[in-house]
Amino acid sequence: MLDKPGVYKLLKERGIPYQNYDHVPIFSVEDGDRLHVHHGEGDTRSLFLRDRKHRNYYLLTLPCHKELDLNVLRTRISSKRLSLADPEELQHFLGVQRGWVNPLSILNDSEKKVIMVFDGDLQGQKIGYHPMANDATIFVSFEATYQLIAEHGNSMVVCEI
Repeated sequence: MLDKPGVYKLLKERGIPYQNYDHVPIFSVEDGDRLHVHHGEGDTRSLFLRDRKHRNYYLLTLPCHKELDLNVLRTRISSKRLSLADPEELQHFLGVQRGWVNPLSILNDSEKKVIMVFDGDLQGQKIGYHPMANDATIFVSFEATYQLIAEHGNSMVVCEI
């Protein structure tokens, strides 16, 4: 199970450059705004979603201040009605708790059932996300993050949200 030290080790072993910012735990985008931990262009938030019948799960990463309409998203990813997954599902599939969700948490999905969804606006940017715990933020290129997930084998979608 990939944890915070494991994220740093993975990035170092792969030679992937990143910037790290340690801070008090952040539980919302607003907390990050108040602490001024945001980097700018690539600040993100991630949500773990499921469809109505709990058959499909999605890990969505998008710019932190971008508005999200789940009805529009579901049409873009050809899904049924979407809602937030339960904490138990989050722990089972991604091995993290609420507030710690990040794109690399999909590397804990050993069953490869979760579909990674990125907002297309993140391409070509350094994106910021928690490294498996909400007391730090790392900034890594979108492309490096995408490549790590692609190598893991989960399905991925990049679309306009």
